[in-house]
Amino acid sequence: MVAIPAETRCWSQRPQTMAQTSRDKGAVRAKRGVAAPGQAACSVGTLAARLLASSWYRWPVAEGTKGPIISECARQRVTFCQDGLPERTVWLVLKRTTGGEKA
Repeated sequence: MVAIPAETRCWSQRPQTMAQTSRDKGAVRAKRGVAAPGQAACSVGTLAARLLASSWYRWPVAEGTKGPIISECARQRVTFCQDGLPERTVWLVLKRTTGGEKA
């Protein structure tokens, strides 16, 4: 597991891509692009905020001085965005920690 910034862009569903061709001084050039412009990538932080309450589950991770330390976890399959194009599809595990709460 690795930590990633909340600003990392992703899609909750892999977008379709299409090849666009153009001519430049007689040479044909191909460029990939997202097929539907309405399928804009969002940040991981935005995706986490949009998750339903039922997507999160509570998990005790350690015993603190004021009681167990509880993490709320969720998982979501996402496709990372790089340069406006889909990259790899992975499981994104989200965690938010609260301290001193009773389980």
